[in-house]
Amino acid sequence: MELDWQAPPECPQRAAVQEKLRSLAGEAWRTTERVSAKGRIERVERRYRLTLSVRDGATVKERTIESESCVDLGGAAAVTLGLLLGRGPNSAATGADSGTATSGGGASGDGTTGERGSGAAPSGAASDANDRTSGTAAAGASKAASSSKDASAKSPDADAAHDDDDATNPSGGESTRAWRVLLRAPLLTLDLFRLPKPSVGIGAGIGLRYAEWRFMAIGRTLSDQTVWSEQYPDTGTRVSRATAELSGCRGWRNGALEISPCLTVGFDHLTVRGEGPPNIARHTRRSMAALIGASGTAHVYLAEWMAIFAGVSFAVATSHPTFTVEDLGEIGHVGAVQVSIAVGPEWIF
Repeated sequence: MELDWQAPPECPQRAAVQEKLRSLAGEAWRTTERVSAKGRIERVERRYRLTLSVRDGATVKERTIESESCVDLGGAAAVTLGLLLGRGPNSAATGADSGTATSGGGASGDGTTGERGSGAAPSGAASDANDRTSGTAAAGASKAASSSKDASAKSPDADAAHDDDDATNPSGGESTRAWRVLLRAPLLTLDLFRLPKPSVGIGAGIGLRYAEWRFMAIGRTLSDQTVWSEQYPDTGTRVSRATAELSGCRGWRNGALEISPCLTVGFDHLTVRGEGPPNIARHTRRSMAALIGASGTAHVYLAEWMAIFAGVSFAVATSHPTFTVEDLGEIGHVGAVQVSIAVGPEWIF
């Protein structure tokens, strides 16, 4: 079985579906001629939709199932494919494998699949009555379908609680929670235009992800730089800078790559101290400005618990003060816009 599988992080992944399918198909997993399948789970408002396409030679059949629980859809996919393997290599051409099934409750998506699949199983089994391998796989798949049908009696409240539970998927390995805790550290940044020279920074962030949405709080400290007077080279100001930022992003993921546009709001804190000959008084001044902007981010998932993050952001500051030296006048100013480039790992818990 060649399985191309795409699903949100909170749903069963390809390895879990394959493991469930192996347990259902038994010996048919190794003896059936090669069949290719493609499954995709996507979120549609507050429900999940499974689109399952199976190719057997020149025949392609597609089935669509909806459920409030994507865990149930992972099981439904395994049951459907298990029934296919149990009937033999050419059974994908039967009419009972085509069509669209829509469930009304959280777990009844599997039940619908089980009823349609198990109804087709006898004809395939009858035409291959001497094939003990096929019979074993079909019986296992029908049993799983019956279990899924019994699960449809759960109340809506139980289904809602199931989404936020810490239960594992059918493979027993991954959590099925819709939300995740995120840690972005260490974060390396490069800031342009806010200060006269580029600033290198380091920071860290913590946040939450729910389905396709990500909310982050990030703090950074940037490298100091000195702004010198053109008329008096030994006189200037030394600038220290730190920022804090909140962002909200909506992601679109395709395989290992996720692209997210974001809205950001933050605060920029400047500390300025005079530099110069001993006879010049040195004073320290501080300034705070709000930063409002947008950003684009990309994640490359190396695993479901870790991704490489990269982003570019643009922000406008509510204030851009000037640097002055007493009796000498202005020697520089802070820019009104900021462009930041950031890169680092993101840890997913």
